[in-house]
Amino acid sequence: GDDRLILAADDACQDPNMVPWCETRPESRKKVENFCDVIRSANGAFAACHSATTPDPLYRKCVLDACSQNGSLRFGCPAIRSYQRQCERCLRKSLSSTLIECSTDPCGEFSPCFQGVTCTNHVNHFPPYSCGSCPTGYLGNGQSCVDIDECKDASPCSGLVTCQNTPGGFVCPDCPSGYFG
Repeated sequence: GDDRLILAADDACQDPNMVPWCETRPESRKKVENFCDVIRSANGAFAACHSATTPDPLYRKCVLDACSQNGSLRFGCPAIRSYQRQCERCLRKSLSSTLIECSTDPCGEFSPCFQGVTCTNHVNHFPPYSCGSCPTGYLGNGQSCVDIDECKDASPCSGLVTCQNTPGGFVCPDCPSGYFG
């Protein structure tokens, strides 16, 4: 079969290349893939297990899970922990020190919130965090924020220049020769 199709938690086949968030952000997809690569790295903590238990299915699950949550790396941690447990059974020893990246602090280094949005931890609450408001020029819930195209409907610029949308804002070019403003 197609090795891109993986069995998700709900037993539905999903193509990780079709997850829109990572599909439209190659730099974020690369970050997710690098994070999940701890599972299949030939020189990594789990390398000794690769001959006994194949890393590829859980690597793909890690990528899919993180990409389906706007690239939030912590959502890849369950797949990494699953492979760690498989590996520990094969090696008959603990590898807990290898998973520093998958800490219990949801607002730690791999915050689920959009870049620049405040993440707040909550004890005895699900989810165990909340995200602040999206930055100026963006709409969303703080975890997922999309740029507002200020130029799309009603241009804030003079009719003599073309508005240029930028991340979180817009730019009006200089007035044409003979005009000021």
